[in-house]
Amino acid sequence: MTGTAETRYSGTRSISTQQNGSTYRLRGYDNNRSIETYNMNKGTNYASATDFTDNDNYWSAVEYHNTNKDDGALDAHWGAMMTYNYFKNIHSRDSYDNNGAVIRSYVHYGTNYDNAFWNGLCMTYGDGHTRFDILTSLDVVAHEIGHGVCTYTANLVYSGESGAINESFSDIWAACVQNYAAPSKNIWLIGDEIANPPLRNMSNPQLSSPGQPATYGGGPYWTGPNAGVHTNSGIMNHWFYILSVGKSGTNGIGNVYNVTGIGISKAEKIAYRAEAVYMTANTNFANARTYTIQAAADLYGDCSPELVGVTNAWHAVGVGNKFTGTIIISDTSFNSGTHSITACTIEISNTIIEPNTTLKIHGHESVVLKQGFHAQAGSNVRITAGGQTQGNPNPSYSPPSNDNIEDTSSMEELAVEFPEIIGVDFAIYPNPNDGNFTLKITGEVQPYTIEIFNSIGGLLGYINCQDTIVNIRRADLNTGIYFVKISMSGKIAVKKIIVQ
Repeated sequence: MTGTAETRYSGTRSISTQQNGSTYRLRGYDNNRSIETYNMNKGTNYASATDFTDNDNYWSAVEYHNTNKDDGALDAHWGAMMTYNYFKNIHSRDSYDNNGAVIRSYVHYGTNYDNAFWNGLCMTYGDGHTRFDILTSLDVVAHEIGHGVCTYTANLVYSGESGAINESFSDIWAACVQNYAAPSKNIWLIGDEIANPPLRNMSNPQLSSPGQPATYGGGPYWTGPNAGVHTNSGIMNHWFYILSVGKSGTNGIGNVYNVTGIGISKAEKIAYRAEAVYMTANTNFANARTYTIQAAADLYGDCSPELVGVTNAWHAVGVGNKFTGTIIISDTSFNSGTHSITACTIEISNTIIEPNTTLKIHGHESVVLKQGFHAQAGSNVRITAGGQTQGNPNPSYSPPSNDNIEDTSSMEELAVEFPEIIGVDFAIYPNPNDGNFTLKITGEVQPYTIEIFNSIGGLLGYINCQDTIVNIRRADLNTGIYFVKISMSGKIAVKKIIVQ
């Protein structure tokens, strides 16, 4: 059934209730949503909790805005409804456990209890005392249910950096639920309706009460990675604010930043995917950066403005470098099986691809294989450039060289094998050349084919012959990189030539 509630913090709202004989109680079961709110009567025994009841299903301020703060129960009930709706409608999550769990709230816990908490099964709210009013405002309700979501997703350990991230996620969901259900509220302040000054300030954590660091590694209120979970949560809180709204300035460790916000509707999807899909119990801030970047890539693409925003917002709070769009791989080797690299721009040098190894490289904007890239006999390198590139109309692929030689806007995929030799030994001289060069086969010669490719794999011509020495004259070859491929009795070899 639908009742009307004059809440303490959020005005007059419609609430889901249940008729029980001649009265109504704060139990709502509709739209696959189960919300129950109970009265602890200032006790601590959950088994002794009773129902809040009303005679006409109009829960008025005259009846409930009393010295006992009973109207706070109406906020807890409506807030739980809105938090369920938020996760269901925005993230397709069915309650905190994603399995339709009943959301149970217990109000009037203890005598003058100045706190609220999630105990692993339900939400519990004190009436406040010296610091707070009754702790059932929408942001607090969403915060506590957010801890339930965390329990059933990443289950972040409640200490150190993972504990700070746990707390931050609950503040993030508090801001998001307010934006969803009551956007006229100051969504970036946490606890502003139950305390003055507010408990936390996501737009400027240093103004929180008590103050929080806005930068990992330095600046006001930074005391180290193992500070309290309610202290260092300000770092990720500020990251989410910057990602959503944008901000420029200099952080506590001297990083100058200028971040363009992507809007809360995109930021919340990235944060949720990172928490629900990638994070684990001991995730730290560096991991959180990696996982949110990956979530942004999943949702919006590797070179998207959303991914740029995620990366630069972390840089703004002192975690990691700003976005460059380039992965640089050097002085390494790939061996056994299949390996994949994906980024906006990829540069690889001094890298060996060993036999029986496949390396798949996808650059949304470009792939540049520089000096020292070496695919051994029996290896395979598969390169794609371009495709669904965002923001760059000229994706490019460059073969092994010191310079980016070729630029093309139409390349979809290029499969290139770079074996130094596979059973055929041949030499090319001079190299570099002007398009005129000599090819010499060493060892037994059987009929073979010579093929010439440009730097993006386009076949420019071929010759069938069986001579030991062949003179090639190609005045049509412009300055650049080319490949010569020999195919003899099922054996092949490829060498690079440079035309100047």
